[in-house]
Amino acid sequence: FTETGLIFWSAVLGIFGTLIIAAASSPAMALFGVGVTGLGMAVIVPSVNSVLGHHCTERQRAFALSRAWMFGMTGFFVGPAMMGLVSQGFGLRVAFVVVAMIIAAILPAIWALGRLDAERFAAEKAQRSDAETDPRVAAEWMQV
Repeated sequence: FTETGLIFWSAVLGIFGTLIIAAASSPAMALFGVGVTGLGMAVIVPSVNSVLGHHCTERQRAFALSRAWMFGMTGFFVGPAMMGLVSQGFGLRVAFVVVAMIIAAILPAIWALGRLDAERFAAEKAQRSDAETDPRVAAEWMQV
């Protein structure tokens, strides 16, 4: 797995878990859903921090990570209140479906980021293979 692949499949597991909670017909099923959600969501934040660090220059890294954490902490404080508001108006099952939809917002973003990583990897690989066959490209590549 790549980091983006890990985030993608962890989000899928998180979505699946929250939908289990929403559809639970017993406390045991709801508890199982909480466990599945936890397994999925546990690796997302550290993995996102790693991906973010790789996509920033060293100079931008502290600023980018602090902004990402600020966004995450906002969700940490606002999320439960919003979930309570939705569950009060529409029921707890709907609130968990909304949580699943919010988690699903991760999927297109991380999929696009994974495609960018694959394109960058292919370009670097092509550049390396050019460097092996053309001494001028090799000298230029070594200077970078």
